[in-house]
Amino acid sequence: MAERQQSGDGSGDGFDRRTYLKLASSAAAVAATGFAGSAVALPSEYDPDTVVDLGEEGLTNGDVIDPYLEEFFDNNVEVRIPEGEYDWEGDGFHRNAEYNAGVIGEGEVILNATAGEFNNNILASGGTVVVKNLTVRGKVTESRIRLECESDGHIVVDNWNFPDGSETDDRSRAFYSPREHAGVVEIHNCYISEFSDNGIYASSPGYEEGGEDGQIIIDGCVTHNVNIAGIRVGSTNSIVRDCVVINDAKSPDTGFAHNQRGIWVRGSGDDIVIENCDVVHSWDGATAPINFAMEGTESSGHIENVRVYNNASHDAIRNVPDSWSGNNIDVTGDGNLTVPGWFTDVCQGSDCVSASTDTSTDTSDTTTETTTSDTTEDTSTTTRTEIALRTTDSGGIEYEFTTTGEVTPLYNRDSFPANSDTDGAEQNDDGTWTGFGATSGGISESGDSFRFEGDLLDYSVSGDVDSLTLYADGEAVDFESLVVEEDSSTDGSTDTTDSTDGSTDGSTDTTDSTDDTTEDSSTTETLPNRVIVDGTNTDTVASYELSVSGDIEADASLSSTLDGGTKWDDLEDEVGDGTVTGVVGKGMDGFRYSGELTSVTVEGAVAITVESSDL
Repeated sequence: MAERQQSGDGSGDGFDRRTYLKLASSAAAVAATGFAGSAVALPSEYDPDTVVDLGEEGLTNGDVIDPYLEEFFDNNVEVRIPEGEYDWEGDGFHRNAEYNAGVIGEGEVILNATAGEFNNNILASGGTVVVKNLTVRGKVTESRIRLECESDGHIVVDNWNFPDGSETDDRSRAFYSPREHAGVVEIHNCYISEFSDNGIYASSPGYEEGGEDGQIIIDGCVTHNVNIAGIRVGSTNSIVRDCVVINDAKSPDTGFAHNQRGIWVRGSGDDIVIENCDVVHSWDGATAPINFAMEGTESSGHIENVRVYNNASHDAIRNVPDSWSGNNIDVTGDGNLTVPGWFTDVCQGSDCVSASTDTSTDTSDTTTETTTSDTTEDTSTTTRTEIALRTTDSGGIEYEFTTTGEVTPLYNRDSFPANSDTDGAEQNDDGTWTGFGATSGGISESGDSFRFEGDLLDYSVSGDVDSLTLYADGEAVDFESLVVEEDSSTDGSTDTTDSTDGSTDGSTDTTDSTDDTTEDSSTTETLPNRVIVDGTNTDTVASYELSVSGDIEADASLSSTLDGGTKWDDLEDEVGDGTVTGVVGKGMDGFRYSGELTSVTVEGAVAITVESSDL
């Protein structure tokens, strides 16, 4: 990470690429088999006695699905909807299924809102209710999905998407949690666009008057051009994590109110967390990207690892009470970049570096800083990494990792601090450092955080390993991707600016052109197949995700832009683990790959050309 700078004003020449890639992966997954977000662990008590496949009960493509849901969605029953497209008259998700009940889409499940409205009440009492993998198509009016839990209830919503939103002069939202909510509602990996009256309206449980203060967890969601607020919370221990909120054009409105906020805190809850989120207000008619209402001034919480792009006149983070803290905030754009003065590690203006961009982008920024500043000082800054090890619904883990530089347990971190009783660090005889620790088991999240200098050399994890998610500087990664061989670490630290500028397409590029040529030649042999995503024949932006059974890499020789392209075409594609996620405006993105092309998901209009030895 480049050294952070303080600035009272400034402008950015583009949006953070991670923001768009998260939006792209979300939008591309709207009609896909599962969302492009992380897997969601269900509570251990969720264990229905019966599984009902609606296909076996007679449901076929094009049928009205409501009667099937009304009949089979019940306690101790998991309803599975086969892949297909069904008419939905807006009913079926009812209050009769209160525990051990689920509706799970298997594959691409589209619910066409043929009645133009939906109004459903999901209530969890004495157990868990789950809804996963559905996409609602068609604009609606006077609609909402109400999510409410009694104190012993738990609702998990995962990948339930609403890409078409509502009509204007209307009061519709995707999800709503009322004051009566007293348990836990989780909303994961949902894409919500163009609603007139909030996207996720979940602040009411936090109201002092009548609010039951139930917890809300919103994770990995995207809202796009939503009136009033994209995401709205206010109750104790609520979390907004890994979300993207975008307002780049005017939304539908209620007919009497138009106020496009991003994230809105309205309630008196304590220990609310907003972390690792991107808020993009590129439309100058939007209001505050992150806003606190009068009812939010009695709340407390923490904002961390947040990027804001603001072209609007309202403060980037507005009306924040002093009971809130903030750390690692990047604010860019042509508008008001104001954030609370007591927040720490804040960067404002065009020179800001996002702490949560991917490794290749950080490498480019790091090298540029090293060549223009004192080398010794910048090296210590640019090789610092903050990691968090988190487990959910876990039996617990034990871990240790070794680095070239000092390891510091973050005992005072507001979210997922290291535990002084179990977690620590020590220097080894050879000068390396080892961090170590353990997380406890249980249904809720547990985690530890560390900061280390230099490179990660080795690691080991034992216990319930599958429950672990590792974050590095706010990004979900795996340990293996962070490990650097000791012999090659010197090469990475002495790359020049020219080599980094030329290595954006692949982090293994080196300084001279001979190495680049060698890599391209070997790539042709090891990655014999080609796929090209062409967006030049349309005036709209398209997002896509491609997956292969082997390896896939970007190929600059297969990529181009028309008439210079657009800012969307300047964004790098996110490539890794056999999957690429990208965006095209007036350009073509080309890739070479091995194995077979296993899945293609697209939101928008593109032409895809595949040249494979298997075809």
